[in-house]
Amino acid sequence: MKGRGLYASFLLFFSLLVLLVGATTVLAQSTVELAYDDGVASGSTSLSTGEFMAVRFSLPSGWSEGRLLTARIDVLSGAGTSFKVHVLDSDGSTPLITPVEVTPPATGWLDVDLSAFNLVVTDDFYIAVEFEEDHNPWIGYDKTSPIDGRSYHGQPSSWILYDDRDLMIRAVVEELVPVGGVVLPVYELRILILCIATLAMAVPLIVTLKKRIP
Repeated sequence: MKGRGLYASFLLFFSLLVLLVGATTVLAQSTVELAYDDGVASGSTSLSTGEFMAVRFSLPSGWSEGRLLTARIDVLSGAGTSFKVHVLDSDGSTPLITPVEVTPPATGWLDVDLSAFNLVVTDDFYIAVEFEEDHNPWIGYDKTSPIDGRSYHGQPSSWILYDDRDLMIRAVVEELVPVGGVVLPVYELRILILCIATLAMAVPLIVTLKKRIP
């Protein structure tokens, strides 16, 4: 009986180890950068103070919800000029976070960390740039076909579609997965499985030690 118990514990541990490896694989695929440009700027554009430009994002196919981690904006010129980053609901006007004011220290891709908001999205959402200085900074755009029809300018209540370009604004999102009726980020699922695997190893060891104690 003792041998069978240890064998069963070993099988349980091995099965959980396989799940842990699987969770690690999912982790490597769980963070996605949503982009509608091809990464090569065709030019750059800017707007007047108080105007906005934005990109509408959709979650990857098969995702029911995701956590927004980062906004990425390609600043081609105007480093040192502050602007605000907004996240808007699928209607293109309802704010989902408090606007974040950022100042790019240099040209190139600017990563704006939004993870502290713990924002979970289940539908389309917009990342918008609000200009605080006339025609500064200049944001890259891509004119390579096909044009995705997701880039806008104007005001959140009355967007005007850019039909000839894709703005170089991107979003990094993290997939959420359900565990026992509770939605967890994939990295938390990995920790949960690791804890269970550790427990599976500890139980037979504790039982063995108890049997040895007179």
